[in-house]
Parts: sequence; C-alpha cells; structure tokens
Amino acid sequence: MNAPTRRIKPAYKLDKSTAHFQRAIKSMPLGVSSNFRYWGEGKTVYVKRGRGARLWDFDDNCYIDYRLGYGPAILGHCHPEVDAAAARARRSARSSRSAPKRKWSSPR
Repeated sequence: MNAPTRRIKPAYKLDKSTAHFQRAIKSMPLGVSSNFRYWGEGKTVYVKRGRGARLWDFDDNCYIDYRLGYGPAILGHCHPEVDAAAARARRSARSSRSAPKRKWSSPR
C-alpha cells in the first residue's frame, strides 16, 4: 500500500526574497553571483544581515550559517573585534598621506 503523497510547504515565508529573485534574474544568471547561492525558484534566499553565526534574509527569517564562508568568516559575521580593527585600518588609510598620487588621463 502506497502512502499518499503530499506537498511539504516551506517552513519560512519567502515573499520578499522571491520578489528580489524576480528582479535579480533579469540581471544575473539564476539571480545570484554563485551557483552555490541558488536554491531554486521560490527557495533562494537573499541575506540582509548577519551577526555571529546567524544570518537574516529579506523576510527576517533567521538561519544558522554553518559554512561561514568556508573559513574566511570563522569568527562569525560582524565580530566586534574584527569590525573595530577594520575601522582602525580605514581611519589609518584615510589619514595617511604617504600613498603616491597619480594623475590619470583619458586614453587618446
């Protein structure tokens, strides 16, 4: 005896992600910059923000990011010490006048 087949509904609502997908598909193949980010039409999520190991999509669904960029984000997203170090580096680069200045001209 075969069990009845029923369609499983996604646990999350993806209305905003789906709307973004419809716009993105016009600009990029599959609507994403990497095939690893494509989960299928109506399933592909677009990340709005991250903190630690958690990511939130356009619809404010929360996910745990087990990949963490395959290593580069090993400390998580928006780690306070990493953010502070990046801010110091930006300030240092802006205040530094040691970089050579180039005059750019248009090609003739």
